[in-house]
Amino acid sequence: MTIQELVGYVMEDPLECHALRQLSKNAEQAFAVKRYDVAINQLSGAIEEINRNLLATVLLKRAVVQGVQKTPENGLIDAYRVIELLPEQPKGYLCAASLLRSMNEKSAAMRVYTIAFNRIKTEGRKQEEGYQRLIRAKCSLENEIDSANTILLRKLPLELLGHIFASSLLSVRDRLQCASTCRAWRSFLLDEIPRMWRQIDLVDMPEDVMIRQLSNVRSTQIRKVQLKFKGKKKVRLTERVLLYLTEHQYSRLDTFDLQCELNENDNRLLQILRQVFVQNQHTLRHVTVYCKSFRLGIIAMEYCPNLTKLVSCTPSLGYPPSFTSEALLTPLSSSNEVFQLHFRRQMALMRAREEEMRMNTPVSAVNGFALAVSILRQSDLYQTMNKSVERNFHQSLTTLELYGLQISYFAEPFWRRLPHLEILVIQDPVDMPGDFDRLVRVVDQYCPKLKTFRFGGICEDALLTLTPNEKKEAGLVEVTMRGWSSAESEIDSISILVRKSQMTLKILRLPMEVLALPGGNVLSNLQAPRLRFLSIYGDAWRSLEASHCAALVRNCPKVERLIVKLPIDENGLLELSKAECLQSFCLVDPAQPISNGGTGFTEGDVEALRLSDSHNQRTSFRQFFEKCNILTDICFCGPLLGDTDLISLATNTPHLKSLKLLFCSSTEITSHGIMTFVECAPKGLKNFVLMDLKCLDDDTLIHLLSRLSVLENLTLALCPPWMNNRRHIRNCIEQAMTIRNCTRARRLQVIFAPAPGSQILLDCIPGNSIVEKSLNYMPSVFKVLLNIY
Repeated sequence: MTIQELVGYVMEDPLECHALRQLSKNAEQAFAVKRYDVAINQLSGAIEEINRNLLATVLLKRAVVQGVQKTPENGLIDAYRVIELLPEQPKGYLCAASLLRSMNEKSAAMRVYTIAFNRIKTEGRKQEEGYQRLIRAKCSLENEIDSANTILLRKLPLELLGHIFASSLLSVRDRLQCASTCRAWRSFLLDEIPRMWRQIDLVDMPEDVMIRQLSNVRSTQIRKVQLKFKGKKKVRLTERVLLYLTEHQYSRLDTFDLQCELNENDNRLLQILRQVFVQNQHTLRHVTVYCKSFRLGIIAMEYCPNLTKLVSCTPSLGYPPSFTSEALLTPLSSSNEVFQLHFRRQMALMRAREEEMRMNTPVSAVNGFALAVSILRQSDLYQTMNKSVERNFHQSLTTLELYGLQISYFAEPFWRRLPHLEILVIQDPVDMPGDFDRLVRVVDQYCPKLKTFRFGGICEDALLTLTPNEKKEAGLVEVTMRGWSSAESEIDSISILVRKSQMTLKILRLPMEVLALPGGNVLSNLQAPRLRFLSIYGDAWRSLEASHCAALVRNCPKVERLIVKLPIDENGLLELSKAECLQSFCLVDPAQPISNGGTGFTEGDVEALRLSDSHNQRTSFRQFFEKCNILTDICFCGPLLGDTDLISLATNTPHLKSLKLLFCSSTEITSHGIMTFVECAPKGLKNFVLMDLKCLDDDTLIHLLSRLSVLENLTLALCPPWMNNRRHIRNCIEQAMTIRNCTRARRLQVIFAPAPGSQILLDCIPGNSIVEKSLNYMPSVFKVLLNIY
């Protein structure tokens, strides 16, 4: 109802005083006969009549006049007073909602109508004129809102609307708010948008909700399905969903991601998965499965001839305290189906010194390994994976990623089926003696197109994108071995692989055992003219000598990024400073926990490290910074730098854009050194990371933020105790931002992580207040910083 319609409705209602006159006359008569109590009651009723009906009528008329006068804000005050006086009469609600509609406050007007229907009793009043006007007014407003909200839906193409509402541009919370806007948007989001979905992500949710979501989509439209269920109790739910996919002909899937704890002996579930793969055999390109064995991977390879990428992951395996336990040498079931050795590569007990461990391995354990291999080779899974390759080559599979699987199952016949393999990632494997040696030999022989080879600890760096010409060339482009130490024969295998591909290598991550192999120093003889990234890691008692550095600079002239996790002296640094293309340099103290995969050291390692430290002095980096002045990214991890080095870094690296100082609690860096560094810091420094720097105080922080006006990102991790007071650190940043605003500084984002599992983002925009945001949905800053090699 508009204001003009309300004028006639209200003005037709005269100011009735009949009830007031009657109450006053009754009071006079009662007073005349000395019935004073009756007179008082009649006069009280008259006062109530004045305060309610007469006053409400007058206020209502004045509210309408103010609305016509284009002052609806004043009229709303009178209308709300009318609602307070007469909560069961429609007049006040109609007036207030009309005034709000004239102010274009449609949502507030709708709330007024909703309150009216909740307060007014409907018994015997549905036929009243006022109640009917209220119903018509609400319906009119609903149509008006729907018409306004559907303008966007009518003008934009359906495909564009689907991209806006169904893509990653909106979060789940945003979509829920959109669905609660009005009936038109709710119907569009729940009925129309699902028909345009090309991807389905199903997580832990009630089964009826999941089936309803699937029933609203077009099966022929879906290209990607992700099932992510946690816990063994979700296996039946997984089976129901997969059965639904087969029954409703989801036959155009391009990507299939199954993440749940499957029982590999469940033949019914395997049969349903086989049907899913058969239905999508011509379209399926990418498959990711989580299972304790490679059985699902074999099914995907057999029934999906166009498969290009296969990722197989195993859930986290438990492991006993000693790998020589007799319990490890017995099958998990009475049959010979699957045999799992419950030990992990990264166990310090088993992998810290494998050469020494094998020399001291009891005879019973060696016989146990032989028994395990014999049982494994008799299993059905081993026979299926390594059956005859006649007419069974896979012509499309180019990427294979294996996480946490037992390598002994992958024998020579399996690799002969993959002649077009280009990327092989085997991380966190479970292997037995000799597995790696055989793997390198057969992959080198039967996978001639292989370009990327990763083995060992988890490496989260993105895979390198190759040009068509690089794909045609023979030889590896990336070789990565992380967190790994092995026997001499296996070191020989990987060193031979590196030598064969040295002319095509661009990325190389290897332990010092391989690069400094006795009798054939790979590092000194490595001729890699295309090498761009080199990561060398080892133990505290293995050093990177000056001769190694000189050979590296001479033989690898194009190295742009260098990561060293070895002790290095000043002569070695001087040789590295001669690298003409070096832009990123990272030096990690091997004594830090991250240099051993986070597993720590054995007692023998600690003793050897203590003896080596007693003979070593701290290296000076001043001459290195003076000669290598083209660096743009520098990272030091451990107690490596002092004030003098830090000041030399600032004055001799004019192109520096990123600086990371990690685990610096025991360094010789002081607050005075940091303030001096800030005074002469490079003008282009945009990213600064400080982890475990105990000398940092509030004055130093304010000075750092205020002087580095170009700084865009500052990360403070494992901060001093005073930084646990969030209000105090916020006040420090506000003081620094006051100074930065006067210098036309850029926007600054401060990531504050006082302890693992806790991190916040302080977004500082010049001229505005500091906005605090939670980062719990993002990867931990500690995980990002510790993954530096």
